[in-house]
Amino acid sequence: MECPAEDFQHPEKSYKKPLFWARDGAFPTSQTDKWAHIKDHEIGAPGSKPHELCWICGWTNYQQYFSTYVSRVKVFHNRDNTALWNLGPKLILKDAPNDGYSPGNDYITQKFLRAQPNLKNIPLVKKMELLSEPTDKTQFVVMSRAEGKPLGDLWFGLSQDQKDHVRDQLVAFLRELRQFTASGAQTVDGGPLDDLLVANCSVVKPKCLKIGFNNDEWFENFSTEVKLGIALQLKTKDPEKIDARFQELKSNFPKSEPYVLTHGDLTFGNIMVKEDDLTITAIIDWEYAGYYPWWAERWLCLKQNRDGSHELTESVFEVLHQPSGDLDTFREQAHRKILPVTDAWDHCTKQHPGYRNKWFRSEFSESEPYAGTFRLCQMGGLTEKREHVLNTDALDRVTSKDPKSHRLYL
Repeated sequence: MECPAEDFQHPEKSYKKPLFWARDGAFPTSQTDKWAHIKDHEIGAPGSKPHELCWICGWTNYQQYFSTYVSRVKVFHNRDNTALWNLGPKLILKDAPNDGYSPGNDYITQKFLRAQPNLKNIPLVKKMELLSEPTDKTQFVVMSRAEGKPLGDLWFGLSQDQKDHVRDQLVAFLRELRQFTASGAQTVDGGPLDDLLVANCSVVKPKCLKIGFNNDEWFENFSTEVKLGIALQLKTKDPEKIDARFQELKSNFPKSEPYVLTHGDLTFGNIMVKEDDLTITAIIDWEYAGYYPWWAERWLCLKQNRDGSHELTESVFEVLHQPSGDLDTFREQAHRKILPVTDAWDHCTKQHPGYRNKWFRSEFSESEPYAGTFRLCQMGGLTEKREHVLNTDALDRVTSKDPKSHRLYL
């Protein structure tokens, strides 16, 4: 959604419905029949009582009658119970529940990076200010609007030379970012990281499990689920066989050191560029950032990107990790060693009681019969991690000697 024009003498540039110019304040007679259903533009229908027209912004019928106000504040993006609002043409307000990530990993990470001297290749939005206290139930962050457009709006029409220019900037960005290291997995302020890499339940944050500080803690965190998955894969309840396979997966798992600062969501939508010269003006949305295993950034790009950005990110990693940056080498060093663990995790059936609970809304208005729902799982406000329940019935079926029970599972 475009930001409302700041040409205050011309509201027709911002108001999306018809306006008619009235010289000397007289309503144009040519429009009388067309607008006959409107009783009075400046007083309102006789006997009308104050009531809210829009539950999002709070605009009332009296404000509609009497106000000359044209809002410079509008929602242009939302996800779950979080929204981004245009605050005029230069600023954005992020309105989000406090989910125990106070004051927001995006804010914390960018604050950390701004405090580092001599950064040259990590483009950030110019300003970002936290308006809320860490204990507030809602977090409000005001930030500068990034200049330019999301890379995805331009990428597929670029020449190879132009794509290489963007790639080289991202290589420089990641080289500088990865110079920041830690002794274990954590956010930049020392907090735990949601497990987006291996034990990733399909729920919104806070996730069920965290990444361990090191590989030993990590495998301990998801041992129950992965061992159940192994039991289902091997169709056995024998603890020795299950433990042996678990230790094999752990021994083969790639070394996590060094733990490097990682963005965690390098997609086209989070890379802002100038349209004329393709200079990257800002890398945005650092919500998932932190110190992850060295292989995590590439793993997440391969696993999660659904916007066609693989062409870019793979070319970036091939240059970044020369001379052994090709995808086949990465698959040998990390990918093929991680997949058996994620496969065992996926074999374990996990349930989240109440996760699908929702409220059904009534229509927005009589003239706009759009309803929708409030999904409890997306409303936020949770400060504790979610809990899942493991389904062990499948294990009973696959280990049963009853052939009918066995066939039901298969």
